[in-house]
Amino acid sequence: ALPISSLPTDPAATMASLAPMFCCASAGENDEVPEIAEQERVAAVFSAMDEHEVELFADEYFIELQKTEALSTLGVELKAEQESEEILIMAVEDGGLVANWNSSHTTSAVQAGDSIIQVNGKKGNFVSLWDELARSETLKVKLRRAS
Repeated sequence: ALPISSLPTDPAATMASLAPMFCCASAGENDEVPEIAEQERVAAVFSAMDEHEVELFADEYFIELQKTEALSTLGVELKAEQESEEILIMAVEDGGLVANWNSSHTTSAVQAGDSIIQVNGKKGNFVSLWDELARSETLKVKLRRAS
């Protein structure tokens, strides 16, 4: 089983990420669906998954960054291929927003080899990801761990 502490901190994002896997499942009209805490529901979903499904989801995580006048650079070396749908993080440099995130979020620290797969809900190609990273002051970034 996957520990709750390794799930994204935003329960709505966690459930939204899981929704496509359960698009066609629903309770019957007379079935009772107990009201339980969000974390317990997420834990129940993970325990119902097979090992491969958990691994696929467990490799993704979110970070949130806020650019300021004093600190507006990500502080990462990035690489993207022309047809890619993600941006590869080659290195995390000292003094940037990502290094600041890492210092206070050790369990979800960004590492060289991780890939940016979504920024503020936008995904699809590296150009849209890159543009969103450059223009937005507030960044909610979805990443995939290096395998």
